[in-house]
Amino acid sequence: LQSKLLKDVERVKNNMPGYEYRLIPEDSYESSNDIANSIVEDTALKYNVPKSEVRYPMVINYLYSIIGTCDICAYTPNLIFPFENNGQNALNDFNYGLTARNISFTAQSIDEVSTTFANRVCGFTLFPASGPIMFLNASINTWGRIIFTIIHELSHAYQALDDPTYKSSVALINAQKSQGNPYPEELQPIETEANIIASNVYVPEDSLKKEIMNKSFNQMKDIYGMSSAALHNRLKNFLHYTIGMSINAALEYTLAFRNNNTIKMDICRSYCIQSLHNPVVF
Repeated sequence: LQSKLLKDVERVKNNMPGYEYRLIPEDSYESSNDIANSIVEDTALKYNVPKSEVRYPMVINYLYSIIGTCDICAYTPNLIFPFENNGQNALNDFNYGLTARNISFTAQSIDEVSTTFANRVCGFTLFPASGPIMFLNASINTWGRIIFTIIHELSHAYQALDDPTYKSSVALINAQKSQGNPYPEELQPIETEANIIASNVYVPEDSLKKEIMNKSFNQMKDIYGMSSAALHNRLKNFLHYTIGMSINAALEYTLAFRNNNTIKMDICRSYCIQSLHNPVVF
């Protein structure tokens, strides 16, 4: 079943236009952030840690534990895996990477897809009657991106768990895909929401408020295990939506962190302290 579903999705997604990061209305961001904060809070309670100390393995294992049966399947072109090589096959290599990062589940299978599909699709989740199936791209060359995709896809399953309407919407979208229809615009709000949730549980708000005060961009990358691109977007969104900077100012100070401009970083930190006590707009 998994292989057939994967081939159906591959056939359609190879012909779908992509979507880039986009600015969204503040209320949409806040709604997604509320979901992320709820997940972080529940994770902190499960593991008996402060919310500022929640990290991605805790979030992933917590979400996986509450969504019930969920099959995990990997895919890659030519069955070649780009990371750890412990002398076994691609599936074992991928699962070794998951286990090494304290993730409690492993993939049950791995399938070969076209290079075009692998280059375009990081992962997706289908919802057959038997339970959700998460498909993960094992050929992505950074673990930060793989982790982000896992959280993104688990957020779909989490939303579907408590919201039958959400599950029906995703099922309808996948039905359209399987019929060869173009990438439906109505999917984008769902994907945008999942991206925000993934970003904001990967780097929890309480944690970022703490670490931004004395850590550099590279230090935060090491703390969270996040890719540069994902941390860039997380910082920019945090400074814009949470701190209240204009989008241009948020980008300016995000780039200051990326370029290790310590003068601007300290100015940004002052703004953050000010805003968290008395919200301002720049």
